[in-house]
Amino acid sequence: MKCRLLGPILVLVIMLCSMCQGVLMRWSSDVGGNDHFYEVISVPSGINWYQANTSATSSGGYLATITSAAENSFVYSILDYNTDFIGEWDWGPWLGGYQPAGSPEPSGGWRWVTGEPFTYTNWKPGNPDNGGGIENFLHFLQGPQWNDIAPYGAWNSIPLQGYIVEYIPEPATLLFLGLGGLSVLRRKV
Repeated sequence: MKCRLLGPILVLVIMLCSMCQGVLMRWSSDVGGNDHFYEVISVPSGINWYQANTSATSSGGYLATITSAAENSFVYSILDYNTDFIGEWDWGPWLGGYQPAGSPEPSGGWRWVTGEPFTYTNWKPGNPDNGGGIENFLHFLQGPQWNDIAPYGAWNSIPLQGYIVEYIPEPATLLFLGLGGLSVLRRKV
């Protein structure tokens, strides 16, 4: 009896997972990655940088920080260009880069939310440009390139529709989650 129920339960679990907000994608060290997990969060109604940053940290991660060309390529590869980019300018999701107030404009003082060195960049030509004197936050624009933008989105009034969260796996957390998932399956059987 228990074995016959396992199939329908697994189908249900897979269906529920497919309806989740985002899917965790691991950038494996086997392919040169950092073993971090990344999740694209879609917010069709729009979200500003501050809300995205708060949401990312409250979920146990942080807005994605991109420190190499390989990482930029990987993170961009998990996006769905049809849903994660909006408008005629193809505004993409928020990233974890920002420029503190008082930084030399347009390109001085950029930082990652984690405090990692901001040495790798992939700015779209002509950026950062601090348009309107208020563009101090980072997002993808027209593909895997970056743009500086106001915290509330394009022209400080059109919010972006998503953000990317990066998670650093802790061995104990992964073990706990794995065991927790197994116990849920066992209880339902």
